[in-house]
Amino acid sequence: MELIRAGIPVECSTSVNTATRRLVASINIESPQIASLVSRWNELNKELETEKIDSDEYNIWIDSLMNSFNSKR
Repeated sequence: MELIRAGIPVECSTSVNTATRRLVASINIESPQIASLVSRWNELNKELETEKIDSDEYNIWIDSLMNSFNSKR
């Protein structure tokens, strides 16, 4: 909802696989800024998982990433 309020187009859809009884949800967000944010977030998660960075460094990077994103909005 925050993305929609910020004027970022968001499309949501759901479907049910009756054979497996699983709900499949999809969110499509058309924003280069969010694509960049998610990409960098995934990189940070991998670095944390492989212990290239520790949790303190991770939190610093996440704060910086979020501040960067917020300043671009």
